[in-house]
Amino acid sequence: MMGEIEEIASVLRERYGHGEVVGISPDEVEEVRVRQGVEELPLEYRRFLALMGRRAGGMLVGTDIFYPAILPLKDSLDDFPVVRDLVSSVSGSLVLGMHQGYQVYVVTDVGNSDPKVLMYEEDEDTPVAEWDSFTDFIRSEMAQLD
Repeated sequence: MMGEIEEIASVLRERYGHGEVVGISPDEVEEVRVRQGVEELPLEYRRFLALMGRRAGGMLVGTDIFYPAILPLKDSLDDFPVVRDLVSSVSGSLVLGMHQGYQVYVVTDVGNSDPKVLMYEEDEDTPVAEWDSFTDFIRSEMAQLD
């Protein structure tokens, strides 16, 4: 039985072609984990990386959420002091992506297999959007393609 992340990747491949929906290798997933400084990446996020970690067709265009652009994100939070303080103080936090330099997507519970995603905007002290799970976040991005 396919999980939802796998189903989304399959739909994207049908729509955009296999060459436009590309995952990353296990070694590259491990590199993401190390650069994020966490013991383990959430299961659904690992599935996303393995299936769509390099590109996902027309989904998330303009967002640094793909390898290798995601590697330095946790160290690139100068314009987001609240997020920088959050990810440095909450063990098990990771920065999923950054959209056009003014929005950043964060997970604060990597121990959860499908954790909540928070989006902060530059100069905001609280999240401006949140999704109950990483899968919900990907599902909402997929819905924007229709």
